[in-house]
Amino acid sequence: MKVPKPGGPTVYADFRWTPLDRHVVKRLKLPSGSVQPLRREDVDDLRLVRHEAAWLETNLNSEWRAAYRLVVQGGEPVIAELRIFPREAGPREPGTWRGEWLGVRAPVPRGGLMARTLRRLRPGIVPAQLGEILDALSARFGPSLFEADGLMGRLELPANRPPASARRGRTPLPDAFYASLAHSYVRALRAGTRQPVEAVAKKRKLSLARVRDLLHKARVRGFLTFPSKQGRAGGMLTPKAQAVLKAAQKKGGRHGTTRQRGL
Repeated sequence: MKVPKPGGPTVYADFRWTPLDRHVVKRLKLPSGSVQPLRREDVDDLRLVRHEAAWLETNLNSEWRAAYRLVVQGGEPVIAELRIFPREAGPREPGTWRGEWLGVRAPVPRGGLMARTLRRLRPGIVPAQLGEILDALSARFGPSLFEADGLMGRLELPANRPPASARRGRTPLPDAFYASLAHSYVRALRAGTRQPVEAVAKKRKLSLARVRDLLHKARVRGFLTFPSKQGRAGGMLTPKAQAVLKAAQKKGGRHGTTRQRGL
């Protein structure tokens, strides 16, 4: 399965054939149908092994992307591996980039992978992101998604999997909250505040770490653009955020207060 141009959080499932030594294959005791000989006379010792792969990919900023390899434990997806690579356009395999075949000649953002980019990693939000994505796909495509060849079937997720709102963890926040938070952040930027995150945290009576995490989610979910330069404050309200704020204003209700949302 080829992956389109990277966007927001997206889940992919595919399978690949990997050549392994036949003695290794024998020790692994793999299920029948997942192994076949590599049909070349000079490599009789190799076998092709089919393996399933499931990835959730999300943007860290305007230059880097994170890919989480997923496995299933007790009917719930968990992270088994983390990869970080440059954001690239064009077709590729899930969880991979041009460095797979270009090696040391692969182009990367100036300065390479820096500590401030790593601080954007939020493995804890992956289950919620995946849950929301799968819930939306299930609502759109129906039971076929749970069949053996369907996306959820290949992830080995049960058909009666409860919705994200019913699973453990924080109650998902509404779009109006993220749009309001993004609006507060942009207002602080336009006011010339040197520390806009701190200003929002003080106004909302939240910790700095919590506000940073929420602002990252707001960017990933399309309410706030990423800054033009890595590690710098910045961003603008997106049309999606403006539409949500406008709809909330028409309803005449307050949105995004800490007391209402229990933050």
